[in-house]
Amino acid sequence: MTLPQGLLLVHLLVSTVWLGGGLSVAAVALRAMRSGDPVRMHAVGAEVEWFGSRMLMPAASLTLVTGVALTWLTASFGDLWIVLSLGAFAVSLVLALVFLGPRPGVLARLAAEHGPTATPVQARIRRHFLYNRIEIAILLAVLAVMVLKPGR
Repeated sequence: MTLPQGLLLVHLLVSTVWLGGGLSVAAVALRAMRSGDPVRMHAVGAEVEWFGSRMLMPAASLTLVTGVALTWLTASFGDLWIVLSLGAFAVSLVLALVFLGPRPGVLARLAAEHGPTATPVQARIRRHFLYNRIEIAILLAVLAVMVLKPGR
């Protein structure tokens, strides 16, 4: 296996974890929201926060690192599909900072302070769930760009 092949394999594996994990989170979050039960929403929200920081964020980071390494070795940073993909990653990063904030564990602290059914806690959970849906849309668009490679 060559270095580019190995990088591509890792890139595909971690991007699959990122997208598949995000889709799974979206499905579980949707079920929790439809239940209308704030305690269930808090439990799911806490799991989403944990999963996001320990699985999705590392997968996203490795996707970026392997994608940049692959581009360096096999493509050009001026290719349209590369520019679109990096732009989508930048949008995803900005949205993560806006919706989720730079500090992990905010949801747990809010719940400990106000209780899981309190308005600030439920608002934070809804923000997590909204961000997740936006993230999925971005990732599906990037998947299409990666497959179709516009401009190539």
